[in-house]
Amino acid sequence: EVTTQEGCVGTGQVLVPVSAKPSVSIKGDATVCFGKSLKLQAESPINVARYEWTTNANSTPFATTQSVTVFPTAAENTYYLTVYNDKGCSFEVNPGHAVTILDAPKPQIMPDHDPICEGDDVTLTASDLNGGSCTVVWDDGSTNPVRTIRGLTNTTTYSVTMTNQNGCYETVEYTVTVNPLPKLKITGNTQVCVGDSVLLSVADANGNTNKYSWTGGKWKEAIDQGSVDNSKVWVYPTDIANPTAYCVTSVDNNGCNGPQVCHEILAYSKPIAMINGKQMATDTICVGESLTLTASGGTKYKW
Repeated sequence: EVTTQEGCVGTGQVLVPVSAKPSVSIKGDATVCFGKSLKLQAESPINVARYEWTTNANSTPFATTQSVTVFPTAAENTYYLTVYNDKGCSFEVNPGHAVTILDAPKPQIMPDHDPICEGDDVTLTASDLNGGSCTVVWDDGSTNPVRTIRGLTNTTTYSVTMTNQNGCYETVEYTVTVNPLPKLKITGNTQVCVGDSVLLSVADANGNTNKYSWTGGKWKEAIDQGSVDNSKVWVYPTDIANPTAYCVTSVDNNGCNGPQVCHEILAYSKPIAMINGKQMATDTICVGESLTLTASGGTKYKW
C-alpha cells in the first residue's frame, strides 16, 4: 500500500516463491581400525541436488557423491556434509560425523634362522609389535603363535593373521629362503697302474663355492693344478685286489653340507719286463754272431 502527499492511496502485490530447504543425515560406523577405510552414506536426502563432503582438517570439498569411502587419521577424523537443492538453498549436518580410530595389531613373523639349508627345520614365531594380546591364525589354520615346519625343501612364503581385543586384524607374510644342498660330482680316471697317480676333481653343480674334505686312500691337494679348498687332489691307489674308493663331502658358502659322493679307482700291477727270462740280459756272443732275444711279462712290446 502506497499513500501520496495528496492522500491518494494505492496498493500492489508481488509473488515471492519459497523453496523448501534440503535435509539429510549421515549414516556410517563411528569406529574404525587403524589404517582401514570407512564408508559414509548420505541418509534420507530430501530436496537434495548436490552433495559436498568436508573434514575437520580441510574445508575444501573432497567429494560430491551421495556416499564416500574415507580413511580416518588422528588429524582428520570428523566428516561434514552440506547439501544443496536446485535453488541453491543449503543444509549442513551439524555436528559432523566423528570417527574413533581403534588400535590395530602390528604382526611380525620371526624365524629361528633364515636362510636355511634344504631339508632343515625352521621355527616361526608370530608376535604383535604393538604389544597387544591377540589371537593368531596361520595360513594352515593352526593357532599357536609358534609354528615349526619340518624338512623344508623349497623357498616358501607363510602368512599369519592377528586379531586384537578391538576386533581389529592384520595379516603379514614371511618368506623362508631354502638354499639347495651341494650337488657334488667327481671326475677322474677309474683305472691306474700301481705307482702312478690320478687327478680327481670335484665341483658343485649348483655353482657355489665349497670347502671339500676327502677320505679314502692316500691323497694330497693338487695345488699345481690350481686347486682351491681341495677341489682337486692327487690320489695314489695301491690295492690291486679291490677298487679304492675316494669320497668327498663339502660345506658351501651358504653353510650347507653336501652329501658324500665317492669315486672308485682300480689299480693294476705294472708288468715286469723280461728278456730271455731275465730282467737283465748277460749273454755273451762273438762279433758277427747273432742272438735271439725273447721278451715276456706283458701283452704288448716295444723295443
